[in-house]
Amino acid sequence: LTGILSEILKKTGVMNTLTNAEYHSHPAVSKSDLDLISRSPLHFKTAKEAPKVQTESMLLGSLVHKLVLEPDDFDNEYIVAPVCDRRTKQGKEIWNDFMESSAGMSVITEGLKSKAESIADAVLKDAAAACILRNGQAEQSFFWTDDETGVECKCRPDYLKSSGIVADLKTTSDASPESF
Repeated sequence: LTGILSEILKKTGVMNTLTNAEYHSHPAVSKSDLDLISRSPLHFKTAKEAPKVQTESMLLGSLVHKLVLEPDDFDNEYIVAPVCDRRTKQGKEIWNDFMESSAGMSVITEGLKSKAESIADAVLKDAAAACILRNGQAEQSFFWTDDETGVECKCRPDYLKSSGIVADLKTTSDASPESF
């Protein structure tokens, strides 16, 4: 992997800082795309054409990701919804004002944010994780053209250390060895 990463770094020369949404909307081929294509071209086509439905578990993973890897950017992407009764006139006004002021942001509940913060705190307090997530860069986007095929490719390691170590942060409901 270090050799492959070294080759990518040579070809890209620059780490492009993009938002997650900008990275995913870029048409270059990613590892996830290759996984879909290897399953079948129809799986790839369907995934690209159908809107992706984000489950609460997926959202929790994204929140943890942001809190651990890009905590200073959290408030630029996520906003906690006010607690109000939207069946009342006052509640509707509160909600409408909130929605107007939060355009472009992902709306989350206080409960989900608290859960994500607890998980992120546990990760950051873990000695091994703290060691891995130090002296590197999070969420850097790389783009290159494959020499053999001419296909434009992309990757976005969760965390990349100058030593060539790549960390991939995942949330799960079951971290047992059997589950993995």
